[in-house]
Amino acid sequence: MVGVVILPSSDPKFEASILFFNNAGSLGMCGHGLIGLIETLRFIGKTGKSFLFETPAGEASGQIDENKSITVKNVASYRYQRKVELQIPNYGSLFGDIAYGGNWFFITEAQKISVKHENLRELEDYTKAILKVLSAFGITGKDGAPIDHVEIVGEPILPTANSKNFVLCPGPSYDRSPCGTGSSARLACLSADGKVAPGDDYVVESITGSTFKLRYEIASGAHENLTILPEIESRAFVVGTGNLVFDPEDPTISGYV
Repeated sequence: MVGVVILPSSDPKFEASILFFNNAGSLGMCGHGLIGLIETLRFIGKTGKSFLFETPAGEASGQIDENKSITVKNVASYRYQRKVELQIPNYGSLFGDIAYGGNWFFITEAQKISVKHENLRELEDYTKAILKVLSAFGITGKDGAPIDHVEIVGEPILPTANSKNFVLCPGPSYDRSPCGTGSSARLACLSADGKVAPGDDYVVESITGSTFKLRYEIASGAHENLTILPEIESRAFVVGTGNLVFDPEDPTISGYV
């Protein structure tokens, strides 16, 4: 589960400045979180169908159409390194790409374990082992940025999908959605390899069976140095409302560890 804190922005062009967080701390960006936020704004009667937000990872926007489908324009995404080899204890060697989609990802094809819901626990153990090796050997994103997400890509089950993924997020816990930032990072790799063209639809299925439809336009560069601007299309649903109460006499009002 990802939360969103909505803060005022000093720049009037933004609807708000937003900060995503989970049980491990803050996140640079969150695709499914932004889709959920836009649906929440619609639910509470916020006028307008298009919104621009300021996030730690950069500008991101979203719009909602007449069928309540939401399209998010994510931050610039790109592949940083291609075919990085890792030796994972008890699993052997594997190759994967390091890519950015608003968060940093190590992305590898499913070779050891099929991406299926019945393999959930094995996928969790496998991706945690990958994350541990990345940390132990100091393998990072650009400028030493920690890689805190691992994405395993496999064959889809749904006939409408192009791939199916399992994503380990900080926490660590898996993403029940197809992961907007992870799908953006994956799309950056596919575009750099010439496997998906600008404007083409690419559908990603999550470990739970939900889907994101992605497409992109080129931001800069070409081939291996390509940077893309991804779009993520899906739905969100409000499932409850509530109030938080902060009593100044509460000694744990600021939280605890």
